[in-house]
Amino acid sequence: MPSHVIYCCIPTWYNLPLDRYLLLRGASELALARGRCRLRYLLKRANMSQAELARRTEYSRQQVSNWVNNREKIPWDAALNISYVLSCHMEELYEIVNV
Repeated sequence: MPSHVIYCCIPTWYNLPLDRYLLLRGASELALARGRCRLRYLLKRANMSQAELARRTEYSRQQVSNWVNNREKIPWDAALNISYVLSCHMEELYEIVNV
C-alpha cells in the first residue's frame, strides 16, 4: 500500500466536502483529498460482479462501470446504497490521499 494513501473514518452524517469537514474539525493544516475509487476491491471482497451491484442498487451497469473505473465520482446517495449492499462504510469507497 502506498505510504501517501490514508484510510480514515469520516462520519457519514456530515454531508460536506472533505476539505470543509476537516476545517470544521480544526484540521486546517491537513491537505487531504479523495483518491481512487476502491469499488473494484470491495466488489472482489464481496464476491460480487458489477452487474450484480447494478441490479441490487438499481443503477445502470454503465454507471457502475464509470464509478469502478474512476470516470465519475460516486454521488452521496449512491454511496449510501452501495455501502449498504456491500456491507461496508461509505468512507471505504475511496482512498483518502495526503496532498
